[in-house]
Amino acid sequence: MTDTKIAVSIIVPVYNVAPWLGLCLDSLIGQTLQNIEIICIDDKSTDNSLEILRQYEKQDKKIVVIALPENGGVSAARNAGLATAKGKYIGFVDSDDYIDPDFYEKLYSAADATDADIAKGEVLITDFDGSTSKRTSCLHKIRKNKIYFDNSFWSAIYSHDFIKKYQINFPPELTVSEDRFFLIQTVSRANKIELVEGTFYHYIRRINSLDSEQYCDEKIKSLAKMAESSVNLINSLDLDTETYNLIFSQKIRLLFEYAFYKTGSIEMMVLIVKTAIGLWSKNKHIDLYKSQNMDYAIYLAKQNEVRLLLYLLKKTNVQDAQIYKLKLLGFIPLLKIKNSHNMTTVCVFWFVPLIKIRHKSTKIIYRLFGLIPFLTKEEK
Repeated sequence: MTDTKIAVSIIVPVYNVAPWLGLCLDSLIGQTLQNIEIICIDDKSTDNSLEILRQYEKQDKKIVVIALPENGGVSAARNAGLATAKGKYIGFVDSDDYIDPDFYEKLYSAADATDADIAKGEVLITDFDGSTSKRTSCLHKIRKNKIYFDNSFWSAIYSHDFIKKYQINFPPELTVSEDRFFLIQTVSRANKIELVEGTFYHYIRRINSLDSEQYCDEKIKSLAKMAESSVNLINSLDLDTETYNLIFSQKIRLLFEYAFYKTGSIEMMVLIVKTAIGLWSKNKHIDLYKSQNMDYAIYLAKQNEVRLLLYLLKKTNVQDAQIYKLKLLGFIPLLKIKNSHNMTTVCVFWFVPLIKIRHKSTKIIYRLFGLIPFLTKEEK
């Protein structure tokens, strides 16, 4: 049941984030919007995250703690929060991030005044090296077409009645990109999205993030499943042609320009190719897509898996890479050095990234463990 006294229900999935949890919770407790509830779902943490949650729960009545009996993943945790939320609007915060003090007051005021389905703020990213960057182009693009709001779902609030009307949730079977599918479900149906400048969600990139440098097979399959589910959804909706093909293009690019880079498995590369060709056959406006996306469309139209795979391998320079492997005592994997046209990766035991060297325009960037920048040199 919706409680009209609660403006925003904030859903926070928690799993093994003890070092950062306090900063997150303090930013929520300190919101200038007072009539909120903070629903924290502990997904069977193995550190002392639940203990920290219980301490905060005792100190502030706005905090509600749900302790799940077993680990079910972030989708299950968020769905548990949705099931108990009572606010007029729903917000989401990852438990190792934080928000500006006026974040929810500004979003709620904008949404409530205009009866918007969604109100979105801005995002400030803190990278591995501590540098910060603002996603400056995001709101500008969304003003052109709402479908450009296809990531950073936690930077917005969503009408609770709107979510219930369309029975929107997070698919538990998706281990990654469940947030992107949530956005497809909401943004594609939203009649009004308010864009709010000057208040920020602070997204912190961490080494142990789910968005790691390389994905296991399960996560690649999840990305492919999300793309397929998204196309099935838009095929069931009455969308204008431009919006439809924007969504379709987003999912194809996600497969070819993101998932393909995230796997070193030929089997998963073939899965990505098969999925994309399958989606091609479902496109309701195929002629327009052909004219707007010639590079991918030419190869998709042929529906030749081998030719498409070779094209993607060439585009990502995978087939051009030189790979050197060093074995200890002739059989124990020790080092693997992969060298392509603009990047060299050194892995210990053949799969654990140690150093990544990337040539980027006029710079050479050295990253420890493939993630942490520790040296930058100017190229002459």
